[in-house]
Amino acid sequence: MTLSCPLPPGGCTTHFNSIPNFCCAKRAFDERGVRNLIDEFKRIFLDHNREDEYGLIMNHRHFLLQENEILVETLKQDGNISIAFPWQVKDGKAHPTPNSEWNEHNLTRKEFIVPQTWKFDQDGSLIPYEFLATDSPQPEPSQPFVTDLFEAMRLYGIQDVLGLRRLDGDRNGEAFEVTPEGGRVSITTMGCRPTWASDTVLYDKVLWYFTKNGDTREANGCTRCGTCGICCIIMSS
Repeated sequence: MTLSCPLPPGGCTTHFNSIPNFCCAKRAFDERGVRNLIDEFKRIFLDHNREDEYGLIMNHRHFLLQENEILVETLKQDGNISIAFPWQVKDGKAHPTPNSEWNEHNLTRKEFIVPQTWKFDQDGSLIPYEFLATDSPQPEPSQPFVTDLFEAMRLYGIQDVLGLRRLDGDRNGEAFEVTPEGGRVSITTMGCRPTWASDTVLYDKVLWYFTKNGDTREANGCTRCGTCGICCIIMSS
């Protein structure tokens, strides 16, 4: 599949691996009081009419990438399962690495790979670090919106903690993501609670978006379970 955007110099591997893992990212997020600042960015999204397209995410990763890899998420046709795992990039095209979950859920290739999650660099440019396989190209965030968002984040000194996330309109209701310990794949189940996700599991929100009437919604949370690596519980409304 063809990448719909240029990769950063040197590719995405170093950039992706420099992002803290979930536990370290959550610790920095809490220590710097970032949750109390989320509403400070609402006006920027509304003024630029981007509240339906993007949200704010706590920058974090679940595993490391190897050389010439990018992390690509593919949503199953029925919208109930998504699989995110490393793809190899060569000559501007991306190819899925061998993955049993891909075959198990009978996923099909899409025509485009577009940026899904971005992190700001020190100069205020958005660098993608997660991608989405899709049947249609998607627009990039507008530069005036990006500039205003970066300046606001820099004002509070959290431009390294928060990033930008493309909102997936196909996800409604509950969704649960699991990354098995030692694995390099994230499996998200939408619409029903998997047997491993008990009602008592606690989670930390990592994704926020805003509505046209000014509400702030928490849409994604992560936690650790007892025996596997990192689990995410996505709650959309």
